[in-house]
Amino acid sequence: MHYIHLLEKKKTFLKLFLVYVLFVHYIYNIYIVYLILKELIMTLKVVIASDHWGLEFKSELVKYVNALGFLATDLGPFNSDNVDYPDYADKLCNVIKEEQASIGILICGSGIGISIAANRHRHIRCALVINPTEARLSKEHNNANVLALGSKVIDIERAKENVKTFLNTEFEGGRHQNRIDKIS
Repeated sequence: MHYIHLLEKKKTFLKLFLVYVLFVHYIYNIYIVYLILKELIMTLKVVIASDHWGLEFKSELVKYVNALGFLATDLGPFNSDNVDYPDYADKLCNVIKEEQASIGILICGSGIGISIAANRHRHIRCALVINPTEARLSKEHNNANVLALGSKVIDIERAKENVKTFLNTEFEGGRHQNRIDKIS
């Protein structure tokens, strides 16, 4: 009788243990799905900022990026008053640092000043590009996470080509990763 009672306790324990294991496995799977979705959403989030010279480009590009299926967030400015591009570069870089987005687009008159301001941040690899080839290579080889454009240097159609190429290009990794590690 005592043996049967112990056997019943073992069966109960094994059932509870199995339920526990299944529950932990279920929670683990939910967590993995959460991580995958979080990463997917992060790759879709694009933040865009400019100075006063890039205001019109920025407005057009926010609509364009959304039309491409990404989630564009306009970080300003929101009027044509003179502003300092380092302030908006910093704002965008901080959003990326806080992992609220993974990709950024910055615009000023030449693209030079705002790209310099962005590249002061260690976690940023900002590439000033003029054509789609540079946009593609900046992502493939340099894993750029911010694209800089000059509104006085290229027209809006070229800017859209550059943005589309940049957003749809993947980092190649491999031999390029060692170089990225040295600058990040």
